[in-house]
Amino acid sequence: WATGQLADEDFESPQFRQFLDLCINCKACLQQCPSGVDISRLMVAARAEYVKRRGLRRTERMLSGNRRLSMLGGVFSPLSDIVMRQPISRILLEKVAGIDRRRAMPAFNRGSFLKVGRKHLAHGGPMEKPVDKVAYFVDAYVNYNDHELGFAVLKILRHNNIEVVLPDQLPAPLPAIVYGDVERARKDLSYNVKHLAEAVRDGCKIVCSEPSAALCLKQELRHFVAGEDARLVSENVYELCNYLLDLLKRKKLTAPFGLIEGRFAYHRPCHLEASATPQLLRELCDAEIVDLNAGCCGLAGTFGMQKKNYDLSSGISKGLKAALEEAAIENVLTECAACKMQIEHISNCVVTHPAKVLARCYS
Repeated sequence: WATGQLADEDFESPQFRQFLDLCINCKACLQQCPSGVDISRLMVAARAEYVKRRGLRRTERMLSGNRRLSMLGGVFSPLSDIVMRQPISRILLEKVAGIDRRRAMPAFNRGSFLKVGRKHLAHGGPMEKPVDKVAYFVDAYVNYNDHELGFAVLKILRHNNIEVVLPDQLPAPLPAIVYGDVERARKDLSYNVKHLAEAVRDGCKIVCSEPSAALCLKQELRHFVAGEDARLVSENVYELCNYLLDLLKRKKLTAPFGLIEGRFAYHRPCHLEASATPQLLRELCDAEIVDLNAGCCGLAGTFGMQKKNYDLSSGISKGLKAALEEAAIENVLTECAACKMQIEHISNCVVTHPAKVLARCYS
């Protein structure tokens, strides 16, 4: 298998399935390979072929459609949060969905951020002579779990005279891509291309506060959706903090009202090739930030949530855990929702998205 010489029966063997399960799609291999071979892309293609022949396992089928589970959580919040905190609920979730009972599920916000965010923007009215125009791609975590982060992003952008729209959208289908559910991934991405391409043609840049969503729209999208609209979308996607740093360099970002107090540790997500956060907050808010530089957190989206992957996920996180203990800083910044969940799982740290800290400085 290491040579790439695969017989037809290899794609259906249990041993090959175990081999495929070891890839967590962190993309580190792409950054390290001197020949620039996208190993994670090859793994995704191999998984898709395996699923085509053998089908998805129950846990993979449920996690591929995790947006529906999140939607239900949002509809019934806060009751859903109370239920999910009960030991019996965690045991049942482990039995039915394969989610390890030791994992705490993120709390849900009631309803959809897209709905309340659009009302908020309508109440604020149109911008006069905006310096830029942005279509905010909120992704699943903001839409169902963290409305506060969504409002922080809107606050930062509108304070800097940037017009914001919230187009129709579905969460980035990275779980479906990783597990080989090609049909679901193509369907969801096609929906996003249809609506995001309209926004780009209307003069918008697509900005994501979730690095994995930005990576999905920039890199993965065109493997599943062809055409001019897909190219248009993928070439106009920006991660939030990198977008803001570019505005700062071009002197289009206004100074905040206050500075950031206290020290912060910073963890860079794997799906964020170049992080702008430390430089952005240091130059704009005089923040004191210690870069942990500790590698992958090990959660890898839904990978580390599964019972069968818990020990491997914990092993990968040992370097990060050691770095957190050495830094001895309670407040941690990271852009990734999965990294936030893992850091809170392995430590007593308070983990915050940089946009929330920056929004407080604009208050």
